[in-house]
Amino acid sequence: MYSGKKSFIMNVKGDFDEVLKEMDFVEKKVIKPATRAALNKALAKMSTQAVRGVSEKAKIKQKSVRSRIRLGKAKRGKLWIMIGFKKKPTTAIREGRRQTRKGVTAGKHRFQGAFITSPKSQPGNRQIFSRIQWQYVMRNINGVMRRRQKLAVMKNPFAIEAEILTRHLVNKKAPSILRNEFKAQIKWRMNHPR
Repeated sequence: MYSGKKSFIMNVKGDFDEVLKEMDFVEKKVIKPATRAALNKALAKMSTQAVRGVSEKAKIKQKSVRSRIRLGKAKRGKLWIMIGFKKKPTTAIREGRRQTRKGVTAGKHRFQGAFITSPKSQPGNRQIFSRIQWQYVMRNINGVMRRRQKLAVMKNPFAIEAEILTRHLVNKKAPSILRNEFKAQIKWRMNHPR
């Protein structure tokens, strides 16, 4: 497990000795490919569950969450998978926005007193801004110092929800998903030899 400033990552290893003891005769050449396939199928299921769960909890579109997920598949020399999220919050403008009299509605979020515009430095890059009441920026305009309120871009943080849900998936649900997928892969490979 890794949890830094920019991302949160958990690794899942494929260790199926107990499952192999339960099953009858299994060829050795089938075990590694079955392990790899089971890990990758389990990763696909866990990533789908993670995206849906985080989207539901944080009230963000699944498309926005999917762009922040990090996955690492199992390969020939690497019999483990990785699932994690980038911690950087998504900008609220990606959720579909509507300017109202009281502010801006973006998806299921409401920002009171906010407005939609593009900054002068980046024309065409529309964002949702809100004035920060307690911060002022001093500007020298034509020799006169004037106070101007600082603007903040509205963002949707979801790092906490993503971390909690990923831990739950890896610690609680992953073992049963992996076990079922591994059994299915072994049975299929024993019935369809190459």
